[in-house]
Amino acid sequence: MGAPITVNKDQAMADLLQAAVTEAHGADSFMWFLDPTLGGEDFGEYLKRVPGVFFFLGVDNTAPHHHPKFNITEAVLGKTVAVVDGLMRKWAAAR
Repeated sequence: MGAPITVNKDQAMADLLQAAVTEAHGADSFMWFLDPTLGGEDFGEYLKRVPGVFFFLGVDNTAPHHHPKFNITEAVLGKTVAVVDGLMRKWAAAR
């Protein structure tokens, strides 16, 4: 059957993500998606089992994800580590 739809239902996790992004890169680095997107792949399966939040990175690329010409801006990877580290620390502290 396919993977379930990915829905960020855990507002507390989303708030922790926003705080982690803001702390690492400033308030202007975070934005909420107001409209649904079909991006999510099989992440919905994870969200059925464990707390989590699906998010996109600003990668400044010239082709969409999964396109043969997609080429991530490598400088984003270090910034991503800072966000995920901050998110996990905030989640652990909130438990």
